[in-house]
Amino acid sequence: MPGKKFKQRKTDVIENGIVYRLYKDTHSTYENSYYVYTYTEDLPEKVVVADRIEGLPVTVLDTKSFQRSLCREVILPDSVLRKGVPGQFKTED
Repeated sequence: MPGKKFKQRKTDVIENGIVYRLYKDTHSTYENSYYVYTYTEDLPEKVVVADRIEGLPVTVLDTKSFQRSLCREVILPDSVLRKGVPGQFKTED
C-alpha cells in the first residue's frame, strides 16, 4: 500500500516508515519536540514509535497518523504525552 501523500518539510524526519514533524511553539508544553505526523510506503504492520528524534522527545501522536495504512499494532514510548490533532498546535514550516 502506498504511503499518504504529504508535503515534506525540511525539518521532517522519516524513520521506519514514520514521518516525524517538529513542533516550534514557545507557548506550548510540546515546544521543541516531534510528533508522529504520517507514514510512508515502508510502514510495517508493527510500528514502534521512537522516544526521541535528533535528541528531542516525541510527544504527540496525530490521531490520523496511520489512517488507511496496513499497520496492525502501534507501540508508544512513555515520551508520548498526548494523542490528538497536531493542527491545533503551531509547527515549524
